[in-house]
Amino acid sequence: ALVYGQRKGLAFWSTLDALTPFFATVTIGLGASHLASGDAFGKETSLPWGIELHGAVRHPSQIYEVAAALFILNLVGLRKPFPAAGAQFLAFVAWTAGASLFLEAFRGDSTLVFGGLRLGQIFAWIVLAAALVGLERLQSGMVVNEQ
Repeated sequence: ALVYGQRKGLAFWSTLDALTPFFATVTIGLGASHLASGDAFGKETSLPWGIELHGAVRHPSQIYEVAAALFILNLVGLRKPFPAAGAQFLAFVAWTAGASLFLEAFRGDSTLVFGGLRLGQIFAWIVLAAALVGLERLQSGMVVNEQ
């Protein structure tokens, strides 16, 4: 896709911005697919909105994932264009990483590392930091807007 875009003369950041609503919609489908397959299941809970899954009442982490994706689609994907090329995409990445950072705490199938931190949370911190640095560079004009 990158080679195709370069050959057709598509502006990199503007193309990512144009695809952001699609990416946001795909994340909704990803959460729904997790619910349908039973993947990305939540930790056991006694809360009244828990769902029966794998022989226990669990946090509906897949539903949390869909709700977060709908929020992000509304916040970033359906909004008027951002002022700088690439800002819409980077905002989507930042919000998605932030949501993942929060939602990982409810997951029951995550790999724990470094005490209570989960591998997905560490990855989300890295992605969130990179997206925020990219947004800061766009805002300060350090990034060339196109190509």
